[in-house]
Amino acid sequence: MSAISEPIVGTFQHAASSRIDTAKLCLDLDSDQIIVSDHLSDGVLQRQSYSNCSMSSRLPGVPMTLSFGDGASFTPADPDFSWPNSSKSSSFIYWLERKWLYGLLAIGLMIGFLTGMVKVAIPFAAVQVASVVPMTISQEMGQQSLSLLDQLYFEESELESDTMAQVQGNWDVLLKRLELPQEHYQLQFRSWHLGPNAMALADGTVVVTDSIVELMQDDLHLLDAILLHEIGHVEHRHSLQAVIRTTVTTVLYAIIFGDIEGAGEVVLGAGVGLVDLSFSREMEREADQFAYQHLLEIDRSSKDFAMALRKLKSAYPVTDSDDKKGWNYLQSHPDIDQRIEARPH
Repeated sequence: MSAISEPIVGTFQHAASSRIDTAKLCLDLDSDQIIVSDHLSDGVLQRQSYSNCSMSSRLPGVPMTLSFGDGASFTPADPDFSWPNSSKSSSFIYWLERKWLYGLLAIGLMIGFLTGMVKVAIPFAAVQVASVVPMTISQEMGQQSLSLLDQLYFEESELESDTMAQVQGNWDVLLKRLELPQEHYQLQFRSWHLGPNAMALADGTVVVTDSIVELMQDDLHLLDAILLHEIGHVEHRHSLQAVIRTTVTTVLYAIIFGDIEGAGEVVLGAGVGLVDLSFSREMEREADQFAYQHLLEIDRSSKDFAMALRKLKSAYPVTDSDDKKGWNYLQSHPDIDQRIEARPH
């Protein structure tokens, strides 16, 4: 004999209609049949196989609606009723939501997991992956980034040709003394309204703005120290690391919070996103140490980089009004006084 459940009282919404009737549902698990009938007249409203139905997630205080293949649905009057063979994961979530202490613990574990991934695991993996990325990808990323920077931010340099020639000559000597392949590096001059700056791109291109050259005009040897810092970014492949970190972190958040399509867009546009990417403070410190160490290797004083940093600090004053130009620069770099104190003596 079939085991038929006790009638379940609730409401029945007809398919493709706003009509709702008070109804009762009988479930026969042995024959996998559901019969929904009118609560008053006992007229059959729906008959269907239980295995072909779907049910809503179980949430505290919210009835689990059973949906039929034709679009009709039945909602139990009892908000705590659970359909037989409902998803175990749904039942676990329901239990977790009713136990708020365990819910808080789960949130804490998730925060700890994300923090560990973002602060430790992803940066470590980015270093490993960046070291094996083919040079062709770095070149493509660098060219794409410079093209976008030219479109969005940069203007053609207005420096005197003699000045550019002098800086270029110092750059060539620097590469030669460091025994770095000149074909992997190139120096670019650009005008930029946001003040003195230099930046390294993934393909070995180093861009210096007119204002940073003018700032170091009295002693261009100080500019060499800044260029060494940017070469440090290239040698450590910081641009690639930054892109990998940002992409993986964004995809991780997208998977956890459900925006898979957004994650795909991030992966496809990772190279473009490099334009707005700042190196981490850890990367800045690493590039600082590269500059300090290699200044000593070419018989120059590490004070050159310290003096160059002081000049940059004077060019980016942070006032009570939070000057945006200076604030943005200092926010993306470690404290300049700390960077100077890290100079080897």
